[in-house]
Amino acid sequence: MTSERLTVREQLDPEFGSDDILVKLGAHRVFGASRFENYSTVFWNVHPTGSKEGYFRRLAAFYNSLQDGSFRGREAFQPDFKPFVFLTYGDQDVKNMGFVSDKEAKGFQEVVPFEHFINDDHLLLQHPHFGDFRMLRVYGSVADLVMEDYTGAWKQETGVLCVLSHNNLSTPVARLISETARIPAPASELEPILAEKVYQS
Repeated sequence: MTSERLTVREQLDPEFGSDDILVKLGAHRVFGASRFENYSTVFWNVHPTGSKEGYFRRLAAFYNSLQDGSFRGREAFQPDFKPFVFLTYGDQDVKNMGFVSDKEAKGFQEVVPFEHFINDDHLLLQHPHFGDFRMLRVYGSVADLVMEDYTGAWKQETGVLCVLSHNNLSTPVARLISETARIPAPASELEPILAEKVYQS
């Protein structure tokens, strides 16, 4: 059984105030996660046989699947919140992005209308920097979705997907990991781990 090879390691990070979780299948990481007081983040490397556009479309479909009224929107505790998308791109040192001027920042980051992500025509696919973005982060109402690559422009060989949310997304996230992760595992085996370790209240 696959479940016999899934292992879970937990560790408290006092610096960031998080409980960090690592789920492995044998010697290989399936996903990592961090649970904070008010939200959780889950991240994993994608399978290299997929395409950049394919993973983007899968994230858009994932977000749409959350719009059934089952999950609490950020507006409940942040009334002025408006969803948007944030892109970073180019050859800048991403570690130092927070310490540059607004003028410099315009050369490698951009805020994009949320509708360019969520609408059926996915206008983000036509963005001039869709091909070389390092990070694409969707600041959504029920969850934030991230495509990020720490080695340069996002590519399926080294790219990461990430979901951050204040909601318990154990069921849909288990399915998303199972369908996209470099090291896949059945959603039925991932869901209880996510529910108990990552999204517990």
